[in-house]
Amino acid sequence: MRHLFYAFAVLMMCSTTLSAKDFAVKSPNGKVQVTVGIDKEVTYSVSYDGQQLIAPSVISMKLTEGKKTLSPLKMKSSKLFSNAGAISAVAYKKAKVDDNYNGLTVQFNDGFGLDVRAYDEGAA
Repeated sequence: MRHLFYAFAVLMMCSTTLSAKDFAVKSPNGKVQVTVGIDKEVTYSVSYDGQQLIAPSVISMKLTEGKKTLSPLKMKSSKLFSNAGAISAVAYKKAKVDDNYNGLTVQFNDGFGLDVRAYDEGAA
């Protein structure tokens, strides 16, 4: 009976691990990586050249009605995208600033979404 209990416990741990989803997006030069984890909570972490800079941290908002956004069990879709362009600068030493990044958008069924970007010099 005890072996059956341990086998069941291991099976439950594996199924819980398999249900979690991790999405990674790297900067154009490949050094900055943002990882979004979706399980019981939505988390993000940031690493640079393989070294973790920000440990997995929870992302959510609690609205005035008490509703918590980013329901991980109701994820609708995810999409990777890239941008290579420039932004006009008003009060800066250059007239245009490069705006090159790779991004990830995760949409949830509750109408909320998460947009993550990995730049060569940082993450947003």
